[in-house]
Amino acid sequence: MKRKKLILGEKVAVICEGGAETAIMELLLDADRLIFTENDLFHGEIIRCRNAETFVQRYLKVRMDFKLTIIRVLDSRRENFRLSQPYREEIDVINVITAPEFLL
Repeated sequence: MKRKKLILGEKVAVICEGGAETAIMELLLDADRLIFTENDLFHGEIIRCRNAETFVQRYLKVRMDFKLTIIRVLDSRRENFRLSQPYREEIDVINVITAPEFLL
């Protein structure tokens, strides 16, 4: 049975904490096991950036005429990722907390 793709926004920024999280997300994308595809990825790639201010400076200083959802994959509940205004109200941030380390 074919799964229906959910619409999170027009683009999804997947931000991974480390190499293990990135590898898992790449495997899930390749196997079409997520609710979005590679074509939906913001900048066409999985992003490695832990700091919200750095993310804004690198990726959000361009005009966006689409809705963006950020999915952060990390193993720490304590990491703070607070977007600056006006992004805080315009962009949804979803945190996916994993086990401390994936076993491959």
